[in-house]
Amino acid sequence: VQVEVRDRVEPAIWLPRLLEVAGELMPNADGGSIELRGGKLLLGGELPDKPAEQEIIKLAGEQFAGVDLKLEYSLTVAPPPEPAYFKLSPPRDGEITVAGRLADLAAAQELLAVLRIGGDWIVNDEIEVAENTVAAPWVEGLTYLLPSLMSEALDAGVTLEGGRLELVGQLESAEMAEAIGEVAQQNFPAPEFVIENRLIV
Repeated sequence: VQVEVRDRVEPAIWLPRLLEVAGELMPNADGGSIELRGGKLLLGGELPDKPAEQEIIKLAGEQFAGVDLKLEYSLTVAPPPEPAYFKLSPPRDGEITVAGRLADLAAAQELLAVLRIGGDWIVNDEIEVAENTVAAPWVEGLTYLLPSLMSEALDAGVTLEGGRLELVGQLESAEMAEAIGEVAQQNFPAPEFVIENRLIV
């Protein structure tokens, strides 16, 4: 928090109003700052979205209406979070490649551990872990689905992005394909997910 006062302004005029604005700005802004000098009140910081920015500007305008201060803003809006996704490419030459984007390093490590336990292949990790990513509550479901699919299917592959789950691979029997389909449906239920089952026998 940065509050700098350099003017001789009667406290009764601006202090209660300043506290009102600060009470809204500081809990919501990353790097929030309030600076009063040279007849100017400067509000800064990064806010989570455009409505939050507009609310601060509106509140400051209302609170300091009629006060001999010029309002200035160095407010920015945080970029929207990127979608999370997961992609497991079919094995090639004893290697599998796992790509995706997750917000949580532990979740990425959990998925990689499941795949490494499941076979003798080399796992190429291309998962990006980035804080500004939508949460992925489906990770737990993948930890149940992947072992069944990888142990039973040839050329198995999985793509999960948004609410779409795609399964590919070749199985020895229709019964096994049906069993894996049931595991997918249990862990990725409709209507939240649409399963594109491209498993063949």
